[in-house]
Order: sequence, then structure tokens, then C-alpha cells
Amino acid sequence: MKRILLLSSVIAFMLVLQWYLKAKELSSIESNQSQKSLSAKPLAKVQSPNEEKSTNVKMDNLKLVPLEFQAIDSARSRIEKDPHGTPTEIMTAGEKLGEIAEIEERYPERREEVLALYQKCYLDQDVLTVTRVQCLKRYKKSLGLSEKDTGEILDHLPLAVQKLYKKSLSL
Repeated sequence: MKRILLLSSVIAFMLVLQWYLKAKELSSIESNQSQKSLSAKPLAKVQSPNEEKSTNVKMDNLKLVPLEFQAIDSARSRIEKDPHGTPTEIMTAGEKLGEIAEIEERYPERREEVLALYQKCYLDQDVLTVTRVQCLKRYKKSLGLSEKDTGEILDHLPLAVQKLYKKSLSL
């Protein structure tokens, strides 16, 4: 029963994360289209001091993110206490992945660092399975890996990660 509840929480998290990433993608596409229609020259984006500070905080915290993903034990204890809720660790991991995707999009020069973080995340046994799958999906998308290349990576990951990754493709 606990596994079913955990699986439903994981699927809910994956759906929310996919929705968030698609919404960010659409908003950036709309932003680019409206910018092109305003003038032939792209407008420089002016960041407010608060926005710039917020981005720097996110970028500085990029090194700490893998530690925040290592939450298996606390998530399990939360599930034992409240089997019907989604553990905050899952939601926090989703938010952090969204921030990382935003950094990757805004700062192409940080690509290698972001890719290394995704890789460390999906390889780490102490990271929640759902988070490992999302990290692998972001890694695959960022590098434009084929299904064959992704399959080779999956072959070296635990069965739970493999199964959840395959299920996530059908969502």
C-alpha cells in the first residue's frame, strides 16, 4: 500500500514538474516571438537589482543542490507519518530542478556545470528515484541524446530508476 501511495506521489510530482518545464518553455517562446515582433533588433533585458540578486543566489546555490536532493530517509519517514501526502522533499527537488533548468536556459556558459550536476544527480543512490529520473531526462534533453545512448545510461542504473523512466515516457 505504501508503495502505491509513493508511486502516485511520484507520478504527481513528475506531472507537475513536466507542466512547469513546458510552461517555462512556452513562456520563453512567446517572449521571443513578442520581442521579434516589436523590432528587428533584440532588446536587452534589464534586470532589476532584486532580480539580479535572486539569480545570483540561485547560481551560487547550484553547488549545494546535489546535497538537497539526498533526501530518501527523510522522505520515507514523512511517508510513514502521512502516507496520503506528497513529501516536501519531492516538491523541493522539483523546485530546484526548475531553478537549474532556468539557469541552464539563461546562462549557456554554465552548461557544463549544469550537465555535471544532472549527471551526479541521476547517478547518486541517495537521491530519490523520481528526482534521479527527472535529472536523467534533463540530461538527455540538454545533450540531445538518442534513445540508444539513454538506454546505455539506464543499463547502469537501478531497476527502479529504469522502470520509472520508462513509465515517465508514456505520460
